Amino acid sequence: MNSTAQNSIEIEHEVVMRALEQSPQPLTARQIRDMLAGPYRLSEDKLALLLEELSDSGKIHRFKSAGRIKQPRYWIRSIEEYARESILQILEQRPHTQTELLKKLKARLSGMIEDKQKQILSALVKGAAVRQLPAMIGSRTLRYSTRPPDPGEYLNDAIAKIGRKLGLTREQILGSTGEKTRNSSAGSQNELSEKLLTRMLQVKLAAAQGGLVPLSELWQSLQKEGWDKSSFDRLVLNLADNYRVSLHRHNFPASLTEEEKAGLVADDLGNYYVGIALR
Repeated sequence: MNSTAQNSIEIEHEVVMRALEQSPQPLTARQIRDMLAGPYRLSEDKLALLLEELSDSGKIHRFKSAGRIKQPRYWIRSIEEYARESILQILEQRPHTQTELLKKLKARLSGMIEDKQKQILSALVKGAAVRQLPAMIGSRTLRYSTRPPDPGEYLNDAIAKIGRKLGLTREQILGSTGEKTRNSSAGSQNELSEKLLTRMLQVKLAAAQGGLVPLSELWQSLQKEGWDKSSFDRLVLNLADNYRVSLHRHNFPASLTEEEKAGLVADDLGNYYVGIALR
């Protein structure tokens, strides 16, 4: 092989590795190819061969297929690093039990045994990157989070358990103690959901006919009224789960800056949503 051909191959390797460095998660060959441009947009066959060469040489890591994606995935970082980042990303959204966490990790970390995932979680707890939260009242199941325990969660859980035991509604229980429902109550959540849906129409009138509302604009509008971003994200995802709205996903989140991502809504699978529409 002459020096010109060798230099060309080395440049192609470097371009592909840089693309993988920019990605926040493992990518399939097709996803990597979408990031390449000009003379470096290799054919699928040539790129597949190049990726295998880089993987065999240890310069990148090969991941098994995950979920609906049947092709192998590649990344500049190891599956252990991906596991750590995935755990932190999931627990940043809300607290999870170990069982819930492992269930969500299953699709991402295909090929990594659960015991290894548990070891990484334990290491994160030991390093104080993850907190082990106390079990709810009457439960022995610990939960994990990147944030301190929220007293409101424990209070709501306790009230719900008292209600089931005594056959009383939340309002009856709170009324008996002289307390009023707070923002964390189910009633308030319903009110916030309705306020969010109404605000969609105010941000964009076409939303009434199913028009797409940019989530960044919707968030900016509600942020001015003191809304919390994590609560906003959970509310949006909950509305989608209950089929009240549909969400439009960004096709290439790796191209977004951290500032741009902050204005979007992310789910536990690493998807970023840019728009919301009424169903």
